[in-house]
Amino acid sequence: MNKLLDLIRTFINREITDQKKAEVELRQRDCVLQGVAEAANYLLAEMNYEIAIEKALATFGAAANSDHIYLFQNHPHHLTGDMAMSLQFEWTRTGIPSCQHL
Repeated sequence: MNKLLDLIRTFINREITDQKKAEVELRQRDCVLQGVAEAANYLLAEMNYEIAIEKALATFGAAANSDHIYLFQNHPHHLTGDMAMSLQFEWTRTGIPSCQHL
């Protein structure tokens, strides 16, 4: 009987833990989706594309709870012709050093 009660308690605890984890994941997903929507709005509404990108990266970075967001451009390397990429924009959370300063 005690083993059965222990098994039931374990099952209930696991179910509650899984439910709480799922709720947290849903809230995080909703926050990221809201950030994507706001970022897209900046990209559509702002006439200055550099300001729009900076606002979009900041919005998405905060929504994703990130420290850094980067935007790279792919292009052929000027000497070899191989595919290369260059950092075009970076958003860094306040208090976190930029990778450009490392």
